[in-house]
Amino acid sequence: MVILRDSRLTRHPSCLTSGVHLIARRISNGTRTEEGSAAYAATLSVFETCRRRGVEPWRYITDLLARARKGLPHVVIPFSA
Repeated sequence: MVILRDSRLTRHPSCLTSGVHLIARRISNGTRTEEGSAAYAATLSVFETCRRRGVEPWRYITDLLARARKGLPHVVIPFSA
């Protein structure tokens, strides 16, 4: 197994113990651009935060996108569902 480190990407200290980033990178084959890497890291962060706070991530993301289409401000991820 090879672990790649990218100094441009920062991880929140609470994510350091989770293997989510390593597993996701192995199954996705990485990204091709800096923008793709940033978007991928942000998406993983949302999923992990939702998981830790007991919120279903797909529901949160679909609600977030629906609010954005309507021009409404986004809501933070709640601490419990």
